[in-house]
Amino acid sequence: MEECSHDVLVRGLCVSCGADLSAEGHDEHHSPTAGSGLARLGDSGLAHLVPGALMRNKAKFADDDARRVELARKLYLILDLDETLIHAARGQPPAHAVPRRATPGIDDQAPDGRTVEMIATTTGQTVLLRPHLLAFLRRMSALFQISLYTMGGQDYARAVLAAIDPTNLYFRGGLCAWDDGLTRSKKELSRVPCRRDMVLVVDDTADVWAQDWRSLCLIPRWMGEPTDDALLHIGDHLAAVHAATYAPEARAPSGALPDVRELLARTRPTFFSGCVFAFSGLFPRGVPLLEQVLCQLICACGGECDDELSERTTHLIFRRPRTDKIQRAALMRRAHGARPSILWEGWLLACLALWRLLPEKHMALDVDEATGRAPRAPGVRERAAEPRAAEEGGARIGKRLRDVHVDGEASGAPEAARAVGTHGGQPGPGDIGDAGARDGAPPRGSGVGTIEMSA
Repeated sequence: MEECSHDVLVRGLCVSCGADLSAEGHDEHHSPTAGSGLARLGDSGLAHLVPGALMRNKAKFADDDARRVELARKLYLILDLDETLIHAARGQPPAHAVPRRATPGIDDQAPDGRTVEMIATTTGQTVLLRPHLLAFLRRMSALFQISLYTMGGQDYARAVLAAIDPTNLYFRGGLCAWDDGLTRSKKELSRVPCRRDMVLVVDDTADVWAQDWRSLCLIPRWMGEPTDDALLHIGDHLAAVHAATYAPEARAPSGALPDVRELLARTRPTFFSGCVFAFSGLFPRGVPLLEQVLCQLICACGGECDDELSERTTHLIFRRPRTDKIQRAALMRRAHGARPSILWEGWLLACLALWRLLPEKHMALDVDEATGRAPRAPGVRERAAEPRAAEEGGARIGKRLRDVHVDGEASGAPEAARAVGTHGGQPGPGDIGDAGARDGAPPRGSGVGTIEMSA
């Protein structure tokens, strides 16, 4: 009998030919991603790797698949689902949601800036489709092999995929979803059999990609606003990286493609040049600042990060409004003028997502500079030990972003940074944040309230 050489095993059995390989021992095939629930989309449709599945020869599979993708002049694109492509919620849909037209999959109806399309899933949820979703998927599918990576469960992800892409036209790369035994606090490219130097990621959450932040393109978190156009803007960024990858002069003498992570780093504008950031309440104590994804992204965009306030500090970014560090910053403003700006975390995330320096007026904290005390902001809880609390007060941040106009001056920013990245377009009006719980998926992360946060 010919020896089995297929790649996927479930409980020791080959899923292709049924060969029993349990006696051989396949420890070399185990990885932290065993049981990851990976699903591949092929010509025959959706085929899931159930919990307990192992992939043999994973590196060889990734190399072979990369050659196929390269021959098609494509790259890999991994998309988050909730608040990146859709917004799912239970209960009565918003007044500006209209049913999708009854054509297979997503139709060609253009967003009108006043309504968003709505679909119902078999899980009993209402799913709002982000404006320009079809145009984005159609454009990206010509340049990338697209995979979906969600912290929602398999059933939820399948239900949404069946509604937005029933013929597997766009998500040909597969589905990676959460299942029991996996954390919701991080995502890893190791769960997807592909070459990391060919992958770009679009997600509204930064901190879950700690190991692969160089591949991340942050997008504004979408909560259902009909005027959003973030998919159009990020599509331009992705297309630019793809074009640079396949430019004749980009190839090495060996003919190898350049690393897309390096191309992405060169494509990002350095709009934070001259900015020095300090933080209050964003990160756990004892973790080096430059290990934080947000700080790495800030540095990639030309900025600097410090643990403490100093005369060099241009911006203090905070998550909760009443801290000693905010009071010290307010006293510094009284002594030194406009610096440092004291800004909600949403401002920083919006800048990183939109690749430009945004005005600060509507995202600045209203501080009594005479006393250095910050007034209590309505609806904001003062929970010092909540590492993923950016969803808290989301409506507030969303409202503030809707008031931002990028043609205004970014007050308090250094002159070198002020002139960069504030032209053209409107920022996405959605709440920007490293999301915690999702509608349609259980809360991500541990949710433990005992982590000591920086002041």
